[in-house]
Amino acid sequence: MSSDSKCRHIIRTMLEAVTAAVLPLPLVACASAPQVQRDLAPCSAVVDYPRADIFTSSGGAKLSSRALAYFAFGYDSVESRQRRSQGYIIVVRGQPDWYKVAGPTRAGGPTYGSKRRVDVWEVAGRQLTTVFDPMARVVELLGTRVGLDTANVILLDRIDGIGGPAVVRGTACARQIRVDDIAKDLLGSVPGIQAYASANGGA
Repeated sequence: MSSDSKCRHIIRTMLEAVTAAVLPLPLVACASAPQVQRDLAPCSAVVDYPRADIFTSSGGAKLSSRALAYFAFGYDSVESRQRRSQGYIIVVRGQPDWYKVAGPTRAGGPTYGSKRRVDVWEVAGRQLTTVFDPMARVVELLGTRVGLDTANVILLDRIDGIGGPAVVRGTACARQIRVDDIAKDLLGSVPGIQAYASANGGA
């Protein structure tokens, strides 16, 4: 398989069907984790799914030679007519082509319902674990708590470990998300994402 084919395989979107089941995992809360927040304005995203029968979607998308976007979105209720979308995006950045290294691939998990859950992301052997609490509207990763009331995009740097351990750089707000065209939405409409993902993007 060519490197381009591997890349397309790694970043393909995974869509869960209606029959998907939630398997909550035991979690350990990190009450003392520092909080990261950059924008105090309310953040709410309109999420478009490819089909009407899809109620949760997680996966990844290529933004540049340095950055991928991990995403997990779903409805807070499968049956309610007043259901709303919930979830988050992590823009992970490393050295150019870091994600083309051969290794196992995992892409988050189902994000519907109200239970706290663990999502595991892995590309090129680089694993990232997050705890998503839809009721509290927070995401925990790398010992940091990010509130989703004012942000739904998390900027994570050094995912490849080069230059130091992975670190959360900040947050942003995406107000329109199409899960089958998420890279275009992030790069075209979220301030700062294109510069962050570029080959010479700053911290």
